[in-house]
Amino acid sequence: MQSKSHFIRQNTGSLVCWLKFLCNCKVIYSRGADLLTKADRLDDAIKLLEKGIGVVPARANLFALYQSCAELMAKADRLDDAIKLLEKGIEVPAMTSLSSLYQSCAELMAKADRLDDAIKLLEKGIGVPGMTSLSSLYQSCAELMANANRLDDAIKLLEKGIGVVPARANLFSLYQSCAELMAKTDRLDDAITLLEKGIGVVPADQRAILYQAELELIGRAGDCAKAEQVVARGLAAIPTASGRHKIAETGIRVLSSCGGPAAVQRLLNFGAPSQLDAQQRTLADYSLAHISGDWQKAFEIVHQGHEDFPRYGALLFSEADARVALGQTKEAYTLMSQYVERLRQGRDNPVLWLKAFVSLIAGHPEEARSLAATFVPSDFNPGIALDEAEMLRLWSAAQHGLNGPVANNFPGIAEYLRLNGSQASKAEESPAAEASGRPCVLAVATEWHSAHGGVSTFNRELCRAFAKEGYQVWCYVPEASANEIAQAKQNDSVTILSAPHECMPRLTPACATVPTYPPGPTPT
Repeated sequence: MQSKSHFIRQNTGSLVCWLKFLCNCKVIYSRGADLLTKADRLDDAIKLLEKGIGVVPARANLFALYQSCAELMAKADRLDDAIKLLEKGIEVPAMTSLSSLYQSCAELMAKADRLDDAIKLLEKGIGVPGMTSLSSLYQSCAELMANANRLDDAIKLLEKGIGVVPARANLFSLYQSCAELMAKTDRLDDAITLLEKGIGVVPADQRAILYQAELELIGRAGDCAKAEQVVARGLAAIPTASGRHKIAETGIRVLSSCGGPAAVQRLLNFGAPSQLDAQQRTLADYSLAHISGDWQKAFEIVHQGHEDFPRYGALLFSEADARVALGQTKEAYTLMSQYVERLRQGRDNPVLWLKAFVSLIAGHPEEARSLAATFVPSDFNPGIALDEAEMLRLWSAAQHGLNGPVANNFPGIAEYLRLNGSQASKAEESPAAEASGRPCVLAVATEWHSAHGGVSTFNRELCRAFAKEGYQVWCYVPEASANEIAQAKQNDSVTILSAPHECMPRLTPACATVPTYPPGPTPT
């Protein structure tokens, strides 16, 4: 009788072929499920993937079958089954890309209004020894904490992650996210200091993103002189291959907004090693032209620049923006159509918003809706008509509510709105304008955050539900902090109204009066 070792030696080739076959099974099951889904055979696709889960080895990218199957279950309104499947996958020994399953499961839990469970699951994943892709777990968990109005906890979690995640493992993303949340809680100086620290820690090829984030926050603070210094330092430190052009683009935009043409001209005058490259000099010249109000000249500059550098996206987008300013919406749409194949980032991507807006005004509303839903999936409401005012509201909701005015990014669209006398242009200036034509609701509660649970939680969730359905919602409470008011507005589209100060610490007749509303429509 042959020994086991002798048998293995004799049949190594066959064993290798068998292992390769099992690994390739994953692709076969995935492709089969795709074909069944396209043929509207969703149940059959789910069954096929479930069968594959029982066959494919854990180390052969089995996680992808779990994710695909759960995604189809959710699509078939089997959200609980999808969550249970992913929870099962998380417990499979030797599973690769485990962090992906934690994230997918947490996303579905949040979708099923199990936000606390989702946060706990991600916290569990963060604590798993040897877990890879830790940065993405920290980010996802912090984002859910922020959605649960736990901004301070989210910041602390990201600060913890910054001290744990290796510099090469996308540590820059934690610095960026933490700074954004700090800025959202009015800790702008802390956010800028954190980003400066991050620039000195992360690898050189990842620093450009942090320079961009720092410039954005300095621009919000209105410190134009400091912005110029950061642009000069970033351009000198970052090589072309590591995103130097992104620092220049952000610098041009921020400086034109806070310092006007003089600041842009100083940027053009930078000498080595901070001088602008030819493509960014064209963008700066374009900026000077549109600041002067000469949109025809601005268009000619950027159009020539796009012809000279056809592969440079910023010039393509700027030409589309200039065409919008000149009323050439169809031509702008044709230009932006070139961007679809190159689309990499969806959520919060300003260029995606630009394409959505251009699609809307060029007569392609369904395409605009699809793009807008990708831009801000958590804030997009399919029950609300997508018009120019709603597009501006979505712009304001992105980036944790930190986006500046549209005119800073897309001055051509601002000019288009001005020339067309659009009501949308007023929506950006007056929060009340966004409620025009929408039904209004006033809720009265003892508190916004559920310190006591019960009815308070019900009232808050009721307000959120009305807001998601397109209602303009106010919640009248005895007392609310500035942080609560800001979070409710930014995260839930609910305006909190505090009772007069004289109502505290005990109820008085003043509390029984009708609250003072912001300008605009009021509940009746």
